[in-house]
Amino acid sequence: MSRPSAALPPLTGLASACLSWHHDENGTVGPVSTQFDDVYFSRHDGRAETEHVFIHGNDLPRRLAAWTHPRPFVVGESGFGTGLNMLCAWACFETHAPPQARLHLVSTERFPLLRDDLARALSAWPELATRAERLVQQWPEPVAGVHRLLLDERVTLDLHFGDAAERLALLDGQVDAWFLDGFAPAKNPEMWRPELFTALAAASRPGATFATFTCAGIVKRGLAAVGFAWRKAPGYGRKREMLKGEIILPPRNERRQATPWFTPPDVKIPQHVAVIGAGIAGASAAAALARRGIAVTLIDRFDRARLEPTHLQGALYVKLAADTNLQSRFYLAGLLHSRRWLAQVDPQQSLWQPSGVLQLGTSEKEQTRQASFLANHALPESVVRGLDSTAASAAAGIEVKTPALDYPNAGWVKPVELCVHLASTPGVTFQQGEVKALHAVARGWTLTLASGTIIEADQVVIASASEASGYAETAALP
Repeated sequence: MSRPSAALPPLTGLASACLSWHHDENGTVGPVSTQFDDVYFSRHDGRAETEHVFIHGNDLPRRLAAWTHPRPFVVGESGFGTGLNMLCAWACFETHAPPQARLHLVSTERFPLLRDDLARALSAWPELATRAERLVQQWPEPVAGVHRLLLDERVTLDLHFGDAAERLALLDGQVDAWFLDGFAPAKNPEMWRPELFTALAAASRPGATFATFTCAGIVKRGLAAVGFAWRKAPGYGRKREMLKGEIILPPRNERRQATPWFTPPDVKIPQHVAVIGAGIAGASAAAALARRGIAVTLIDRFDRARLEPTHLQGALYVKLAADTNLQSRFYLAGLLHSRRWLAQVDPQQSLWQPSGVLQLGTSEKEQTRQASFLANHALPESVVRGLDSTAASAAAGIEVKTPALDYPNAGWVKPVELCVHLASTPGVTFQQGEVKALHAVARGWTLTLASGTIIEADQVVIASASEASGYAETAALP
């Protein structure tokens, strides 16, 4: 849920949150930001405050129980912090939403916690332990940009690392309920600036609600200026009042004005999708569709479960440009996401290994390029680091005579075995055969196999590489 812009924030690492730990009124140890001299959640009872302000302030139990739309219910947040609000929204969803519903969480964070600090902060609520573990396991590297976490079969979290106003201004999607969190305006006025409220309004669905712990004048004025109606409500604990409200008519969405062909069609969830091609792209698409409750027929000329593997290993790595471009942003996000995704798909690492990859500076030109890349990108060493020949030799376990870039998150996969594993996802049916023709019909598509078998589907995904343009409907594709 993000869109391109001519002025994207830098591709860089982010400073982690600096914390001290204090006991709250119940004896629970909680984090305090030393950067902003403010608590991450109420000293009285953090989860109770979240339930009062954000969950009930947005009337989520009732709204989720009544949710019948095919699209996910979307919750947006300014200030992820410890993730407590998002975990409580997830718990509320599981308690109240019907089984076919889905939840999409979107949150921003400028100073992400370290993984160990996140785990420590969330350990205060044993009842959230299972959800917290899923979050901590997938906690992303502190790199500016969007990081998608698949929390469970029905819940997705998009973490937008960076300035809240900048990140939300890039959001491509509409939010149903906002959690306006973050440190108090008196402690962090930079976040609560007019650009934040403008971005909130632009990304709101008509009738979207909001709730926030603060009644500060800068917040009330900012909300009103962009069309939100606000009203005071009883606060939690020592806070006498809070704000909640809604925006009935958000500003007109002009993001697609210059590129109307990118406007997505109205959401219509298919019941059955046919995927042509059972390689990594096709098998991954099939598994992702099945995860959303859609029946999938995966079609390929070859049954990979019966094939002798011809590709024993596939490298998982990137080569990033010396100067940031859109391709490098996409490639790096893809690498980091693939690393998290593989850990969820195969936690035993029988299908892949996070071995790391060294990119050797085998020429003076390549060494200059690598030096320029490091100078232009202040990324964490856990993502990429420069090594001299001695350090590169130690990392490789063999003699290396040149400097190198080390990508610790890179590695390798077993391509055929991974495809077979993905094709075994519940909801995916494999059909061996060759698709000879596609025909659009009133109810969707018919696919004719070489054997004469006819398959009907609401939608078709073509993931057959160089053969993708072999149908009349796709012949014009490059």
